Amino acid sequence: MRYYVFVDIDGTLLDNSTNRIPDSALEAINLAKENGHKVFICTGRSIPSVTKNFLELNIDGIVASCGSHIIIDGVKEYFCPMPKKYMEPIVSYFLSNDIGFMLEGEKENYLYCANNINEVEKQLYAFMFTDGIIVPFDNFQGNYEEITKISFFTLKKDLADIMLSKLGSEFMSHYDNWYPGVYTGEIVYKKNTKASGIDFIINKNNHPLEKVIAIGDSLNDYEMIVHAGIGVAMGNAVSELKEVADFITTSVDDDGLYNCFRKYKLI
Repeated sequence: MRYYVFVDIDGTLLDNSTNRIPDSALEAINLAKENGHKVFICTGRSIPSVTKNFLELNIDGIVASCGSHIIIDGVKEYFCPMPKKYMEPIVSYFLSNDIGFMLEGEKENYLYCANNINEVEKQLYAFMFTDGIIVPFDNFQGNYEEITKISFFTLKKDLADIMLSKLGSEFMSHYDNWYPGVYTGEIVYKKNTKASGIDFIINKNNHPLEKVIAIGDSLNDYEMIVHAGIGVAMGNAVSELKEVADFITTSVDDDGLYNCFRKYKLI
């Protein structure tokens, strides 16, 4: 029986140190598809940050924004924004404390660049404007109904911690620290996770959960790794993920995806 495979992007499919997808990962996806398996991207990135190199892959769909936005065979099947009444206080806090953040939307991401920043933060913001459909926060017209997630970027961890401690039970948050020298993290609507995104797709197609493989490396992959029939952590994954994974493959820069696909006879 074929598997449904859900693959994270950053640190799993994409080698962030080189900003490229390893050739072995591309080969693994193509071979698995030839063998009749279905492959989905399952990412914390919003659709505007799922750039052309990912959209052109030989995949069956995308679970974006940690389960808030789902596209199957090129068709939007699910979209669930964060409620405005919860987002406005968060945005107000970040602005009043001059903490950099990004509202991640359906078609555009709105980036607020903090003032009085150091050179590392400047480099981060410059890089982000090249990575997807990103526009300045000044372009945001209060259209919260299209926002699925909030990311933040700061050196003021103490102030960010205060905000995170005040979040209600409707949210999940964590630091992912994907950019060296800056505290980065994300706030997501608890109703949606990568695991709920997986369930949406397999329920739509009446596919058994035990024939689902989820592969990731960071804390926002935790729910799907625990939930999937087979949860796989990359060799470069955080320790919390490795502790609950069914299998730990090699690192993203050491053919991790290919070796996982070969382990489970997808290729």
